[in-house]
Amino acid sequence: MDNTNHQTRAADERVFMALRPTETLSPTQFGVVYDDQSAASANLANLNDCLSYASAHGYSVALPPRSIFVDVTEGPVELPSSTLLDGGSAYLVSVSDDRPVLVSQNWLAGKVTGNTQVHNLTIVGTGRGENQHGIILRDYFSTLRGVNVHRMGGVGILIEDRDRSGKSVDGTLVENKVLDCRAMKCAGGGLRAGREANNKITDGILKNFFVRMPDGSSKPPVFIGASAGWFVDNIHTYGGQSEYGLVISNGYNTHVGALYVETFTQAAVFFHSVQQLTYLEHLVARGNRAGAKKPALVQVSPAGYVEHVDVTLNSIQFDAGKGLSGPIALVANQAPRKIDVTLNGYAVRGPNRQRVYLSDHPDSVAGPVSGLKAVAAGRNTDPQLQFHDQYLATRTRAAFGGGGNDLSEIDLGDITPPGATPRQGFVSLVLLEKAGDLNPVLGMLIIRGTGANDLVGRVAPISAQGTDLQSVQVRFAPQADGRFRLLLDISAAFPGGRGSIDVLWL
Repeated sequence: MDNTNHQTRAADERVFMALRPTETLSPTQFGVVYDDQSAASANLANLNDCLSYASAHGYSVALPPRSIFVDVTEGPVELPSSTLLDGGSAYLVSVSDDRPVLVSQNWLAGKVTGNTQVHNLTIVGTGRGENQHGIILRDYFSTLRGVNVHRMGGVGILIEDRDRSGKSVDGTLVENKVLDCRAMKCAGGGLRAGREANNKITDGILKNFFVRMPDGSSKPPVFIGASAGWFVDNIHTYGGQSEYGLVISNGYNTHVGALYVETFTQAAVFFHSVQQLTYLEHLVARGNRAGAKKPALVQVSPAGYVEHVDVTLNSIQFDAGKGLSGPIALVANQAPRKIDVTLNGYAVRGPNRQRVYLSDHPDSVAGPVSGLKAVAAGRNTDPQLQFHDQYLATRTRAAFGGGGNDLSEIDLGDITPPGATPRQGFVSLVLLEKAGDLNPVLGMLIIRGTGANDLVGRVAPISAQGTDLQSVQVRFAPQADGRFRLLLDISAAFPGGRGSIDVLWL
């Protein structure tokens, strides 16, 4: 006698007699016990029976707002394709280390058929083991809505193209949506979708997603390996020691908007291996833990085969906190000859804003000067320059050109401005006003280095008209007391020109 078939027929008869008219199954119909950790082993088998039966008969599964403990040591909770699991604010709690909790059934074996739905479910792990993922979704046209994942040793939400054996799908898994979800204290990251450059998981939506990283984790809170056609919006990440807040790889008509990144060491957003137009609408970031080599708010790099791509950044706001240990760029372009970066609007605030500069490659950043204005201090007084919310103090002003006064150098004096040291590096503003030109040119004066052998300075224009400033040479003159004086050599920058140049401390 086939005992398996007998058990299946018995389960079919039991469920058929208990079905509600709504054709929604409850796990209690299959023997699942709530709020009882001792039932964890039996719950796994019974819950899988419930989900398998629902898939075979076209029913949905609804959970009550209770806790279901499961022991996934021998295998995970299996979610068949084309199944609706309504969590009903329930908690699915794993008592097993280093094992995934809820997975697409085809990740184990079988065919991908799409249209899986998981709503309003909280998944809780032990926080131990890098293979402990909250949910592994291997599907298309699927939706995770209101799914909260807590305390995983691996990734909170993992969207995979490969099965457990490492075999990838034929074709692509498109139009998966992750909406109104949270990932709290997941050591491997909040969400990881696909792999770089294989273009298997594309055209997705990630919206209204909150990620709190655990202390000590350096994994990115959000990683999208093939971001072609993705829309990423309303993301908040914080905690941990993540190198990057978001990694958006292989961008191809990719749209990213409304990000709040509180913690990063290298970049708040890394657009890696950009293939075609990538667009960032709004980024707010804090720099309380930045301190890596050449950190930036936005870092971009092109795909190796592309000849030219465009990256558009609209509205960047940065809070340069007290923990900021050195200079930081708003934009780091790893290949300015291949990528045109357009930056439209930015604001820098905080106690260390003097350490923030526009870009390591200013010629690759186009866009109008933002935040610079003249403010009248009172009647019959010259207006003061204000950069965003801060008045600027003039350190040096000098005229050049005309009447035989061809100034070749501007002596800025001691290189250590208020509140900074050469070891930390510092930034100030350079303003050029040429006679007959109503639009002043604004640039950033950037100083880095620790002493006589490695002091480096340059002037980076931050306005579209700032090309003249690229010819300004920065030199350091040693003094008898061991300190240095900073000199700007402008003789080659403005031949035959007249005007004045100001250096202002932020």
